[in-house]
Amino acid sequence: MKKLIIAAAALLLVILLAVLVARGGDPSPDTASDSVNNGTQSTDPSDKAHSAAHRIDVPYLSQVGLYPSGCETVSTLMALRYAGYSIDADNFIYAYLPQADEPYYGDDGLLYADSPYEAFIGSPFSEFSYGCYAPVIRSAVSAYLDDADGTVNAEASPGIVDLSGKTLSQLCAEYIDRDIPVIVWGTIGMQPIQGYTTWILPDGSEFTWRSQEHCLLLTGYDETYYYFNDPMEGKDTAYRRADAEQAYAALYSQALAIVP
Repeated sequence: MKKLIIAAAALLLVILLAVLVARGGDPSPDTASDSVNNGTQSTDPSDKAHSAAHRIDVPYLSQVGLYPSGCETVSTLMALRYAGYSIDADNFIYAYLPQADEPYYGDDGLLYADSPYEAFIGSPFSEFSYGCYAPVIRSAVSAYLDDADGTVNAEASPGIVDLSGKTLSQLCAEYIDRDIPVIVWGTIGMQPIQGYTTWILPDGSEFTWRSQEHCLLLTGYDETYYYFNDPMEGKDTAYRRADAEQAYAALYSQALAIVP
């Protein structure tokens, strides 16, 4: 009888061990919850931009005709208008935008010009000019906002922030989702770079300008497209995400936003 009891106990132990082994690959509800809380599931807010959609209705301005090289100015004015300011393009260019001569040939046959990080190279009114990069626009807007202080609701008190280095997805999750449009640099039509111009800067170093530089206002996104108020093309112009990301990266991932 004692042997029978021992045999039955051993059989029961084997059955219990088999059940425990079978359940070992399936975490209990508590374990699954802990895995999320411990960070194994992404909580990066930029991930939202890959699965959601958001659009901002920003008043549109065109550069066509009057400002053939003025994409930076016109995109900036759209952001300023959205923030409650009403300066026009001519006043912004003449009063606030630093400008420098177009590249010129020296006696040595080399091209010379200033840096687009410090001034607009040429004139926004000329179709043969170049343009400028984010620090120039940031400086111009900062100067304008200082002069215009008090012309909008004091509680808003917007300022301009440099977001360069962030991805388009991050910009969407952190700013577009908060109804803040973003000034970004890319290429015309989000096409690949097709040419370069190299010149000598005042400090003797070389700078290479990437052709088809363009500035737009990012206003929305969905799973397939990013949407821009493109001063050359129109309001809510859709560009495929991969194309826009490539063009944005080619122009050094430069971005600015006017924020409360």
